Formats: sequence, C-alpha cells, structure tokens
Amino acid sequence: MFLSKSISFFLHFWVGFLILCIGTLKFNSCVGDTTTGTSGCLERERQALIHFKQGLKDPSNRLSSWVGDDCCRWTGIHCSKKTGHVVKLVLRGSYEIQSSSPVATFSDLEAAVNRSCISGEINPSLLELKYLKHLDLSINCFGGRVIPKFVGSFKNLSYLNLSASGFGGRVPHELGNLSTLGYLDLNDYRYIMVNASGDTSYNSLPTYDLHVNRLDWLFGLSSLQYLDMGSVNLSTATDWLLSINMLPSVLNLHLSSCQLPNISASLPHVNLTSLSTLDLSLNILGPQIPTWVFNNSRLVSLDLGFNDFSYPIPTALGNLCNLQTLNLDGNNFNGEINRFKKSFKGCIKGNLEDLYLEHNGFSGHLPDWLGQFINLKYLSLFRNSLSGPIPPSLGRLSSLRGLYLFENSLSGPIPPPLGRLSSLRELSLSYNSLSGPIPPSLGRLSSLRELSLYSNSLSGPIPPSLGRLSSLRELSLSGNSLSGPIPPSLGRLSSLRELSLSYNSLSGPIPPSLGRLSSLRELSLSYNSLSGPIPPSLGRLSSLKELFLSVNSLFGPIPPSLGRLSSLRKLSLDGNCLSGSIPPSLGNLSSLNTLYLDSNKLNGSIPESLGQLSNLEYLVLTNNSFECVLTEAHFSHLTKLKYLDISSTSLVFNVRSNWTPPFQLTYFIMNDCKLGPQFPPWLQTQKQLSYLSLSNASISDVIPSNFHILLSNITYLDLSSNRLKGSIPLSICQMKDLVYISLSNNQLTHEIPQCLWDLQNLEMVDLENNFLSGGIPSSKSNLSQLTSLHLSKNKLSGELPPSMKSCIGLITLDLGENKFSGRIPKWIGENLTSLMFLILRSNMFKGNIPPQLSLLSELQVLDLSQNHLSGKIPESFGNFSAMAIGNKTKELIYSGARFGHLESIWVLWKGAQYEYSRTLSLVTNINLSNNDLDGEIPEGITRLFGLQSLNLSRNRLTGTIPEYINDLQRIESLDLSWNQLSGAIPHSFSYLTFLSHLNLSHNNFSGRIPSSNQLDTINDSSIYMGNPLLCGPPLLNQCPRDEIFPDSQTLSDGDKEAKDELEIQLFYVSMGPGFAVGFWVVCGILLFNRSWRVAYYNFFDDMGDRLYVAVARKLAKFKKNKGLPSTPKCVVSSRIAWP
Repeated sequence: MFLSKSISFFLHFWVGFLILCIGTLKFNSCVGDTTTGTSGCLERERQALIHFKQGLKDPSNRLSSWVGDDCCRWTGIHCSKKTGHVVKLVLRGSYEIQSSSPVATFSDLEAAVNRSCISGEINPSLLELKYLKHLDLSINCFGGRVIPKFVGSFKNLSYLNLSASGFGGRVPHELGNLSTLGYLDLNDYRYIMVNASGDTSYNSLPTYDLHVNRLDWLFGLSSLQYLDMGSVNLSTATDWLLSINMLPSVLNLHLSSCQLPNISASLPHVNLTSLSTLDLSLNILGPQIPTWVFNNSRLVSLDLGFNDFSYPIPTALGNLCNLQTLNLDGNNFNGEINRFKKSFKGCIKGNLEDLYLEHNGFSGHLPDWLGQFINLKYLSLFRNSLSGPIPPSLGRLSSLRGLYLFENSLSGPIPPPLGRLSSLRELSLSYNSLSGPIPPSLGRLSSLRELSLYSNSLSGPIPPSLGRLSSLRELSLSGNSLSGPIPPSLGRLSSLRELSLSYNSLSGPIPPSLGRLSSLRELSLSYNSLSGPIPPSLGRLSSLKELFLSVNSLFGPIPPSLGRLSSLRKLSLDGNCLSGSIPPSLGNLSSLNTLYLDSNKLNGSIPESLGQLSNLEYLVLTNNSFECVLTEAHFSHLTKLKYLDISSTSLVFNVRSNWTPPFQLTYFIMNDCKLGPQFPPWLQTQKQLSYLSLSNASISDVIPSNFHILLSNITYLDLSSNRLKGSIPLSICQMKDLVYISLSNNQLTHEIPQCLWDLQNLEMVDLENNFLSGGIPSSKSNLSQLTSLHLSKNKLSGELPPSMKSCIGLITLDLGENKFSGRIPKWIGENLTSLMFLILRSNMFKGNIPPQLSLLSELQVLDLSQNHLSGKIPESFGNFSAMAIGNKTKELIYSGARFGHLESIWVLWKGAQYEYSRTLSLVTNINLSNNDLDGEIPEGITRLFGLQSLNLSRNRLTGTIPEYINDLQRIESLDLSWNQLSGAIPHSFSYLTFLSHLNLSHNNFSGRIPSSNQLDTINDSSIYMGNPLLCGPPLLNQCPRDEIFPDSQTLSDGDKEAKDELEIQLFYVSMGPGFAVGFWVVCGILLFNRSWRVAYYNFFDDMGDRLYVAVARKLAKFKKNKGLPSTPKCVVSSRIAWP
C-alpha cells in the first residue's frame, strides 16, 4: 500500500515537474525568438517605441508597419533572440529620392526631401531600450534640433550614426559616457540625389551649424575605432588633435570640412600609429603638410585635399608602404611635376591604387615614372597646367580603371598604347590641345564606359573600331576637327547613353544604324556639315531625352516618326535646310520642354497639335516660310511656355480681344508678323515679361500710357519699324529695369522725355528715323552705363548738352541727319574715350574740328560730313590707333542684362550708304566730306595703316597728295574730289593693292596718270575729270612723247633734268668696270682651279650630248613617219679629259 502510494506520489511529482519545465521552455522560446513568436516583444519596450513614433512625422509612411503586439517584427527593429530585448534601431533614410519631374528650384528640392524623410522630436521614451547596441537615425530631417543629451545614457551602445539628419547646435559632451562605443558618425554634410525619370541630380541641403567647443569628452570613448565628424564646426576646438591623440583604438578618422584650427606642422608627440584611414580634406591646414601625418606606416587611405598646401610634398610620403589611396587634390602645389619624383619613390609604389592630384598648379610634361605604379587603378591630374605629350608609358598601367587628364594644356597625339589598358572604364582627356587622329587601338578597351575627348584639336575620321566598345555609356568627341562620315558601327554600342559629336567637320548622312541605340538619352550632332535627310529610324530611340541636330546641311522633311519619342525633352533642328511642314505628330511629345525649328525652309501651316505640349517652355520657329493664321488653339495647353519666338513675314495672329493666354511669357519675339494694328490686349496679362520684341509687326497705334504697368519687369523693348504715332509716353520712364529700348523707324513726334535719362540700367537707346524734335535733354543722372545711342534721322536741334560727358561707356554715338548746331564739343574726345563709332553727319556743326578727337584711340568710324566745319584737318588724326591696326573681331555684340544686342550703323562706303552689323567691327572709315575745310592733307593720316575708307571730298583742301599715301595698305575707297589739290598723282598709288574705289576729280592735278595692275581695274575717266592738266589713259589727253613725269614732286624741272642726266652718265660709266670684274672673276676661277674647270666643261659636254640625242630622236621619228631610210644608231661622246 505504502509502495503504491509512493509510486503514485513520484509519478505525479515528475509529471508536474515535466509540465512546469515544458511551460518554462515554451515561455523562454516565445521571449527569445523574435522571428517565430507571437508576443516576443517586451511590452515596456513596445510602449517606448510607440511613444517615440508619436513624436515623429513620417510623410512617406516608413513606420506604417509599427502596429501589432510584436515590435520585433516592425521595420527597423531588431531584437535579441535570447532575451527579446530591442538591441538595434535603424531608421536610416535614403540619399536618393524619386520625383516625377526635374527639380528646378530650391523650394522644389525642399518639398521633395520633406516628402521622403522622417522629422519631428526624439522622445526620451527610448531610454527604456536599455539593451540597445545599435542606433541609426541618419539621413533624416530633424530641422536643426539638438542631439538629445540622453543619447549618452545608452550604456550598451556600440554603434551610433546620426549623420546627415539635420541636427544643429552643440554636440552634447554626454556622448563621452558611451564607453563601449566603437562607431560614431556625426557627419553633418547633407546632400540628396533626385532621380527624375532616369536623370539623377545631386543637390546640397542646408545644415544647422552642428558644432563642438572642445573634444576632451572623447577621452571616455576608449573602444572607439571609427570617428566621422565631417562638416561639424570644430573651429573653436583647439584641442582637437590632442583629444584624438588620446584615442588608443581609432582606425578610421574623418574630419573633412570641419574648419579645423591650424596647428604646428611639426608636433613631436602625435601618436596616431593605429590609423588606417585619415581624412582631413576641406580644411585650411596649409601651407605645409603636418609631418606627423607620415609617421604612421599603417595608413591605407590619406585624404588631404583642399587644404591650401603649397610647400613641397615631403619625401617621407614614399615610406607609406601600405598606402592605397592618396588624395592631394585642390591644393596649391605648383611647379614642374617632375620635381616631386623623390616624394613618390620608395615602397609607396607597390600598393598605391588611387592617386588624386587634380586641381593644383602642376606644370611641365607628364613624367614617365607614373608608369611605375603598376597597381594604380585611378589616376587623376585634371585642372593643372600640364603640357607636352601624354607618355606612352601610361599604357603599362594594366590595372588602371580611371584616367582623368582633362583641363590641361597637353598636346601631341593620343598614344596608341593606351589601347592596352584592358581594365580602363573611364578615359577623360577633354579640354586640352591634343592633335592628330583618334587611335583605332582605343577600340580594344573592352571595359570602357566613358570616353571624353571633347574640346581638343583632334582630326581625321572617327575610327570604326570604337563600335566594338560594347560597355560604352558615354562618347563625347565634340569640339574637335574630326572629319569624314559618322561610322555606322557606332550603332552597335547598345549600352550608349550619350553620343556627342557636335562642333566638328563631320560630313555625309546620319547613319540609320544610330536608331538601334535603345539606351541612348542624348544625341548631339550639331554644328557639323552633315547632309541628307533625318533618318526615320531615330524615332525608335525610346529612351532619348535630348536630340540636337542644329546647324548642319540636313534637308528633306522632319520625319513624323520623331513624334514617337515619348521621353524627349529637347529637340533642336534649327539652322538646316529642312523643308515641308511641321508633322502634327510632334504634338505627341508630352515631355517636350524645348523645340527649336528656326532657320530652315519649313513652310505650310503650324499644326495646332503643338498647342498640346503642356511641358513646353521654349518654342522657336523663326526664319522659316510659314503661311498660316495663329489661333488660340495653337496655344491652348502651353501652360509652361516662357520663351516664344515665331517671327515670320506671313504669319497672322488672330485671337479674341478678350483672350487670356494659358502661359506667362518671359521672352516674346514676334517680329515681321501681322500682329496689329493695335497693341494686343492680351499682353497686359503677361506679368513676367522681361524681353519684348515686336519689330515690324504692323502695329499702327499710340504707345499705351499705362505701358509701365503692363511691362513692369521689362528689360528689353523693341517696337521698331511699325507705324507708332504720338509722343513717347512718360510712363516708359517708370520701367526701372529697362536696359534696351528701340523705337526706331516709326512716326513718333514731340520731344524725347527728359526722364528717360534717369533710367540707371539703360545701356542702349535707338530712336532713329522718327519725327522727334527739340534737343537732347540734359540730365543730372550718371549715364556711365550707356553704350549705344542712336538718334539719327530726326528733327533734333540745339547744342549737345554737357551732361553727356558722363556717358563714359559710350561705344556708339550716332546723331546724324538732324539739326544740331554749335561747335563739336572737346569733351567728346576727352571724356568719351570708349567710342568706336562717332557719326555727326548732316547737321549744322561749325568751327574747327577739335584736335581732342584724336584721343579716341578706339575709334573706327568717324563721320563728320555735311556740316559747316572749317579750318585744317588736325595733324593728330594719325593717332587713331584702332584705325592703324584694324580690328579682328567678327561681331560686335553688347551684352545686356539677359540678352545680346548686335550693333549696326549706316556707313557711306564707295559712294553709297550701307548698313553694317555682323562685320561692323571690321570697318574703319573717316568721312569729312562736304564741309569748308582748308589747308593740306596732314601727313599723319598716312599712319592709319588699317584705314579702309577715306573721304575728304567737297572741301577747299590744297597742296599735294601726301608722299607716303602708299602706307594706307588697307585702303579700299579714297575720295579726294572737288578740292583744290595740285601736283602730280604719285606713282605710289600703284602699291594700294586693295583700292577699288577712287575719285580724284575736280582738282588741279597735273602730269601723267600712273598705271598699274590695280589702277587698271578701276579704269574710269570720270575718276580724273575736271583736272585739265592731267594726261594719259584713261583720259583722251595724250602726254608729249619727250616729256618725262618722274615720281618726285619736290624738285624743280631743271633739278629733275639734271638728276636724270647724272643717272644716265653713271649707268654708262659703271658698265665698263662691271664687265671687267665679272669677266676676270669667272675666267680667273677656271684658270686657276682645276676641279671647277673640269666641272664647267663637263657641264657643257653633257648639255651638248643631251641636245644631240634629242635632235637625233626627233629626226629618226620624222624619217620613220615619212618612210625615209634611217641612219645607223651609234653612241657619240665628246667628253675628253681636260688638263
């Protein structure tokens, strides 16, 4: 009985014990297993996280999974499998965000960032996570909030990353309590990559002055191995080096852009021998690199970029045997790069993989010893002053992946051995002076992703072998002198994203094979000599975003297939010979931002479908032959349009009077259209207009008095060549931003508003060819910014106001064809020293020409004709230096606030008036005709070697033509007619090789008219008419046969005859001695020099033999043709041995 009870007791005991054990194991399993349990998260820690979440703002719903009982399953939460405690909290954001459209403004960027990152407050409830080892809140938006001090209370924390999260204020010293911390990242640099439809842009974000006053709190971080405080302000932490020197375990130290206080370059007690990575970039620690940097032989990576170092690189650098990455970019190292050879000797050559020396002042030739760094993967020397050839020894760097030598002065050919760099991924040699052909060997670089050779002087064809670069993503050959066709083999580059061949001399058609480049995003072939049609196959480039074919010789229609390029943003086909109409399919390009079709031969109607391009900002269709009526439908959905240029002579703008456009234009150009007769009412809706050009737009209206309200932001206003009436409204003076105004070629009357000169930004004023009256208003304003003033062809009168002295920036002053009177002011020459073009013709100026005008050293055109000027021409006119040397600039473009203006003036040239614009700066001209000038032509004028046209006609000039008139080497037009000049016409006229217009009529010239090849080309008797004492062609007056007309005009007739007789006598007297000397020089040498004598007679023997053989052959051929018997052939030699 007892036994049975005992057995029953033990059975119940062990069963209960087993049940208890099983229950305990099950409970422990639920707590410890964070992946399979149903309630593994500790409740107090779950509540702590809930409170933490409540203080945050999460617009992207990254914390949407933070629901339910098991917090260990929440995003970013990691728990211990043994205890269930939260040990890891990771809420790291992303440097890359997605956007539906490109980020254009900072507000757009800020909005995009705020949509993607976490912000708000960090709740102290996190202190419940007592076992937290890993905390990562990096790349978020805490908006300048201070790092909470309680973060220093996580006793078990080994990893803390608060970088790029927008914290501000002082870094709490309490972080020094984290004795177990091994990784600390407080880097404050914030940037974001915005990915908008495949295009990535890098944008910096604002920081909030995260700073540290001192770093002694680092002493407590005895386990720290990684420290990054980049972009944290340490400018007052003078103990930074001492504090870091006390970290025994630190391996990686990053203090980039910390405004570190400068310290002595040679501190004796710095002992950072455990470091493997040191980054001190973007501080100002120069000019000398601290010597302690090179005491650590364990260094693997060293970044000292942008520190203003200029002293020589220490030779101790060569002892860093483990160094793999060296960055010295952005400093002030200069001089011959070969001088630094000693610094790169030693064991450093064995392991170095990345060498960055760009953005310094290194000069000289690239050294051959760079080819000794056999493990080098990246070599960067761009933005230096290196010259000479690229050494072929670089072809030995078999591990090289990136070679960056752009923006130097390298010359010579690209060495073919570079084609042996089989690992090369990026080759950038742009912005140098490299010449010769592109080596076909580059086609063997099978790993190449980027080939940039633009802006050099490379010539020859594009090698077809480049079509074998199957990994190539970018091929940039623009800005060279490449010729020949585009190789069709480039169509095999299936990975290519950018193909840029613009600004070359390529010819032939665009290969249709380019339509196979399915990954292509940019195709730029502009400014070449390509011909033929645009291949329809380009319509298959589904990824294409930019297509530039401008300024070629392409012809034929625009392929409708281009309307299938749904990703296209920019389409530039301007400057070709394209014909036909614009295909309506272009209206399908929903992403299009820019459309340039100007300067072609397009005709027909502009399709209304273009009005559907809702993303279009720039539309330029000018210089074509369109014939259509533009209606509201053409603009119906152009809500983003900013720039509109549709100038054409056959376009009619027809919209309702109350039409409100959907756009807000900044630039509006509609010249040569039928826009009038009234000013378009819809213009008053355009509140952002800064550039308005309605020249020749058939407007016959008065300028609205409220123009300043309609165009409050205007800087450029061109209403020329219309039929504007009335006066210039005073309201224009309220356009405070106005830089350029042209109201020329209208019917404006009354006076010029005085307030016009109060516009401080005004640079160019053109009011010519109106009916304006009164004088030029005097002004107290400083007009130093004014560069061009055109008031010609009006009814202006009075004297020039002294206030114009302040126009010291004037380049063009055209006051011609008015009624100005008085004397020409001296201050024009004394104050307006920038003048290049001074035109005062057809006025009523009187008195002498002020010699001060000769102070205008830049003057190229001086026209004082048709006035009442008297006195002599100033001798100092020979001081116009610009006319002495000529100007080589092709176009004279004045730069305004946001535009360029091409200057133009009317010049009397070869008897007719011409308007010069694009070649204006090449013109040099003096016109003083139709005045009352007397005296002689000043000799100084002959010093104007670059003068092209000189007109002194219809004055009372006397004397002779200057002796050195032939020094006017560039003269093309010379008019001295209707004066009282006398003497002979100089024979030196024959040296004026550019002369094509000459008028010497109605003077008192005498003697024979000189003859030469150049003068014979302008053989017109009217040139010399009115000179009764002239004779010889082309006049009918014959000169006496015995009369001699020598060049000299300074001797009397008797002196001339005596001089001629003496010259004849000297000629005959010198003949005898000359013959005697010549005879004995030749005969004496033959008599006394045997070798010369033999050579002399052998020469004549050879000549005789050759003559005999030639005659014999001709004779034999003649006899053969006539059937006569030939003589036997023989060889005759008359050569004998002469003693």
